Amino acid sequence: MLCQHSQLSEGTTLELEYRGSTIIVLLHQQQLHAYWNLCPHLSVPLNWAPNRFLDPSKSYLQCATHGALFQLDDGLCVSGPCSDDRLQRVETERVGDDYYISAGQQQPESPRNFRREALEEMEGD
Repeated sequence: MLCQHSQLSEGTTLELEYRGSTIIVLLHQQQLHAYWNLCPHLSVPLNWAPNRFLDPSKSYLQCATHGALFQLDDGLCVSGPCSDDRLQRVETERVGDDYYISAGQQQPESPRNFRREALEEMEGD
């Protein structure tokens, strides 16, 4: 089970762990939307702190790395370096109050770790 409908409220997000990756879950206009927590621009997590994904107006998901804005209902980037790209949706199914991840979805690669990459590059010099 991913989460329960009773855990969700409009204007808030949840960050949930799933097999080593994180998923952003939100309720928008009473519909659940779920996305892998990866910016399509740099393959980094969107949030700057746990469960902090929304812009100040709570109208968009916002990437903390470069400020890109993504529509809540479809993950479309409407501002930033990845304009017209989309967050990768996680398909879900609802059974009663419970949401489940639909079977057969490909899990994305792990997010980039720029610190580790820089350290490895320094060691190679």
